[in-house]
Amino acid sequence: MFILGIRLSTTMDAENIEWASQQVKNALYPLVVFFIVYYGFLFNQGITGKLLSLKYKKDGKKFSKYYNCEEPDLLCADRTVGNMMEQMF
Repeated sequence: MFILGIRLSTTMDAENIEWASQQVKNALYPLVVFFIVYYGFLFNQGITGKLLSLKYKKDGKKFSKYYNCEEPDLLCADRTVGNMMEQMF
């Protein structure tokens, strides 16, 4: 019997266990890939801010990671993370 796509059975024989484990695997693969991509974007955002901070410090200029709209690389990294967080929920 199926209810909302979940297979219900009164007995858990080998076939049902195999079917359930395959369903869990199919759900976990996209979830793991999603988190790898998400943390990749966060890492990119952090590294981009740090590299620009070092560049500005070398040039003797003042740098603000949070109020900087002039650097396209930082803006792109911030928007990428923001868009992914928006689509998460």
